[in-house]
Amino acid sequence: MHLHECHGGVETILETERAISSEIVAFREMGVFPATEIAAVRREVKAFRDLSLAEDRSGEGRAGKDPFSVVYPGGSYGADLEAKLCEKKLAILRVRRQEEQVARATVIRRQMKVKAVEESEAKDPANFRNQKKF
Repeated sequence: MHLHECHGGVETILETERAISSEIVAFREMGVFPATEIAAVRREVKAFRDLSLAEDRSGEGRAGKDPFSVVYPGGSYGADLEAKLCEKKLAILRVRRQEEQVARATVIRRQMKVKAVEESEAKDPANFRNQKKF
């Protein structure tokens, strides 16, 4: 692997991790803790670590090697796998945030409809609730 390829992989990872941080900030601003999604991310990270450990145990370990230049089964480089892991983490969090935003927008639309109906009923002269008692 050439140095510029490694650098590009690291830059991709960095950009993706920044996007993940932005997603987490968005969750915090919404007051939501994405427990299920964090558990899914942990499973993905565990699978990645297991792959790394299996590679280390096979005698082709990373000792003395650049971790991003190690070739894993299937011909993937360490940086490629790390980037894929980051993309999976981002996708998991992004989908959940988008679902939360849609749910919140739906609730707001319903509240606005209810308010509009109540205001309409309040203005309606046929509505006996609006008439004063004698």
